[in-house]
Amino acid sequence: MPEEKAAGSGNKVLAWLGRHRIELRLGLRITVAGLIAFALADLLALKQGYWAVLTAVIVVQANVGGSLKAASDRLIGTLAGGAYGVVIVTLMSGEEAALWRGAELALALLPLAIAAAFRPGLRVAPVTAIIVLLGVTSQTAGALPSVIERMIEIGLGSAIAFGVSLLVLPTRAHAQLATAAAAALDLLADMVPALLDGLFGRHDPDRMSALHRRMRAALAKLEVFADEARRERASLLSGEDDPEPVLRTIRRLRHDLVMVDRATRGALPDSVAGPLMPALGDLSAALEQTLRGLAAAFAGRKLPPDLKRFRDCLTTYHEAMAGMRRAGLTRDLPAEAIGRIFGLAFALDQISRDLDDLASRAEERAGKRKTPAPAETPTSQS
Repeated sequence: MPEEKAAGSGNKVLAWLGRHRIELRLGLRITVAGLIAFALADLLALKQGYWAVLTAVIVVQANVGGSLKAASDRLIGTLAGGAYGVVIVTLMSGEEAALWRGAELALALLPLAIAAAFRPGLRVAPVTAIIVLLGVTSQTAGALPSVIERMIEIGLGSAIAFGVSLLVLPTRAHAQLATAAAAALDLLADMVPALLDGLFGRHDPDRMSALHRRMRAALAKLEVFADEARRERASLLSGEDDPEPVLRTIRRLRHDLVMVDRATRGALPDSVAGPLMPALGDLSAALEQTLRGLAAAFAGRKLPPDLKRFRDCLTTYHEAMAGMRRAGLTRDLPAEAIGRIFGLAFALDQISRDLDDLASRAEERAGKRKTPAPAETPTSQS
């Protein structure tokens, strides 16, 4: 019994470590970068070596692309703020009165703060200018030597942080992008059954609002990883494909499902619900299954699921639409109901095209391509 309890606890610990391996790797990289920066700053006898340590700790991010961006932003911001601070000190030197120093500070901060507002990567520039104007080292050793020393410290810390991110249990942005894409696709799959509830008079606005909020958060995370993956790719640190098509297609899928949501916020008239609802139910189940299969393909770097079932269900749905029109069932419907029916058909066609695109991206990620190419999506006969 004690052995079983210990084994169960050990399995829980291992499961927790597996779930949080990215966070644990990041913590280890930050610690290693800080210790290396401390050792080198002491070896080089830097007067304020803690700036190198602080920079190393701040610059290490969750992936290589993020660390590269943080390092470049910090270096550029330090150089810009330091250089501008030296110009202000040089032009306005000679007065020690508090009012005069305040004027120097205002002239230094205003343009740098505005620049940082337009370009968040320059956030460190105003801080560096403050240090140049008011720092103890600047007062004793002079502004220019202070800036040079600060650049050495920041440069050392940034180089160490980037090197550690690249060499110590590195995490690539493309891998995190794939994980975030899988999470977003799973969320979209969660939305699919809820979308049809309105057709049965069970629309739950609170549930849909919660799902849309979670989807917006998932897309925001996906955009961050896509930006960092593009940076890795542009810097030749990764040979993966351009992340933009994946981000763009998942955005489109979300917009398509929003269109479906708007078209299904009320029960259909009985005259058309009978022909359409069975085909729509099958299509909904196929769509949910396909989205979950695509999520698993991105997460596991596997080939995507076969889209044949979804395409067949979509063809059946369009055939039901065509039969309904031939029977004249739409003739006496209100304009609002007709708009919803054909708006839904249009959204489903858009979803089909986006699924084809995502399947191609998953094949690229898996390093293979299926043959033959997917058949052309059936178009609505509406």
